[in-house]
Amino acid sequence: MPNQREHPHVYLNNEILTNARYSYIRRPQNNSDEPREEKDYSYQQQRFARFLKDFEADQDRRHEQRDFTLEIPEHVDYIEIRFFKPFDGNLENLFVRQYGT
Repeated sequence: MPNQREHPHVYLNNEILTNARYSYIRRPQNNSDEPREEKDYSYQQQRFARFLKDFEADQDRRHEQRDFTLEIPEHVDYIEIRFFKPFDGNLENLFVRQYGT
């Protein structure tokens, strides 16, 4: 977990789980010479592009509507990320390595 003093902008809100283990069924190995079917992630890419565009438009609107007479020295924009599996040490390390803090 990132040090809060070094990275005050990072906030990790882990829900307390009663069972943090992920159980799964192993799939049989496919040892045939058939080519693997490529997964189509275009739908997720399109959704991400749309969400990013919406976020940037909302962010611009918030910045334009900010009341500068309040003289607040800092402002924070945040993005909530929901992981589909437990955010354990391995996933946290991978995420920090790829995206930083």
